[in-house]
Amino acid sequence: MKLIMENWRRLLLNEAAKNAKDLKNFYEENWTEHNNMIRGLWKKYGMWKLGEMMNIGIPQHVQDNWGSYPKETKDRISKQYWGLMTKFKPPVSIVIVSERGGEMEVSYGAIFPKTGSPAILLKFESGVNKKAGNLMRKGFPIQGMPGGSIEFNKPKQVYGKSDECNDAFVVNNTHQTTDGWGPLLYDIAMEVATVLGGGLTSSRKMVSSNAKPVWDYYQDKRSDVSKDQMDIEKNQANDFGLKQLTPNDPKDDCGQKASIEWAHGEDYGAWEKYDAKNVWAKTRSMSSDERTDVPWKDQSVSKSYQKDPDILKFLGEAGLLHFPKLGYNAMKFHTSDLPPFPEDDTEEPPPEPDFRDNPVPGEKPFIDKEADRALKDKIIKQALRHRLEERNIRIKIK
Repeated sequence: MKLIMENWRRLLLNEAAKNAKDLKNFYEENWTEHNNMIRGLWKKYGMWKLGEMMNIGIPQHVQDNWGSYPKETKDRISKQYWGLMTKFKPPVSIVIVSERGGEMEVSYGAIFPKTGSPAILLKFESGVNKKAGNLMRKGFPIQGMPGGSIEFNKPKQVYGKSDECNDAFVVNNTHQTTDGWGPLLYDIAMEVATVLGGGLTSSRKMVSSNAKPVWDYYQDKRSDVSKDQMDIEKNQANDFGLKQLTPNDPKDDCGQKASIEWAHGEDYGAWEKYDAKNVWAKTRSMSSDERTDVPWKDQSVSKSYQKDPDILKFLGEAGLLHFPKLGYNAMKFHTSDLPPFPEDDTEEPPPEPDFRDNPVPGEKPFIDKEADRALKDKIIKQALRHRLEERNIRIKIK
């Protein structure tokens, strides 16, 4: 476990970070990996569900009788449908911002564009980071596409009424993110937290050794990110023998246990290590002057961070952000109406002129000989019938 965490920490610092343009160009730049994308979806959702999402009709009787088929038949059918699916385009990679009971979540996902029916939205809350193993995974991770998620909410929902934290959101969980795609997810979460509140800050109680470098980077290396120093909450200040920075301003009061632990070093701050030391035990052994000198406010995790929503706008305008609360709806963006039926521009042909009754001036009337002969026969028959009737009448009179 210790080796895994150390590897992940180094990875976060050294991985080739992806940006918003990489997400926009993910499909085009990875066209040779399309089969891997489909394979990842197949593993996560199965053949039936994936076939349904890709509009590939798999007969119901095949699904119902699947368990009774011999292995050879299953392999043959699976191979046939795999061949069909790889001929279709994979879904479009996007970012999804959602809210559940006041908790915000930023995650990677994908969307299947549709025509005539709503686009299909998929959420990938966990990706694959090869050097992290199964650590911090959520559900079945997506393979071949960006995956991962960050959960954050207002501190009052977690720590109580006394924590204002400059109205910043606090990170609760960061789930395993696909290699290279973690920094972008943090940037987007920070932009969301800035739009909806006072920015983003780390967990107030525990910050692992793999997360601490992320906040150090924001504090020391990012000129496009602003930061606000937060104060320590009053009761916590008393417990640790510390002085508040702004005792008359409760709005910046925030829990600073993680900052105090990291101020004493990684042996106290890296909570996930099996041999992590207890900061309370050390505090009790310190004098009042020593406690006051603890440099907790110098720690990156003692601050909140803000960032302009440049990435949100870029992704939103490209249809790669699903954040309805902010007006970006990727499902509507990728749903097209069926084209209208073509208008019937053909006109009814005019009636053919009756040249028999209305001959063209200067021309002889057209006569249909067969029709004329039939008419003459009809007239003759009627005349003969009339004569016979008259004869019968005369006979009766006599």
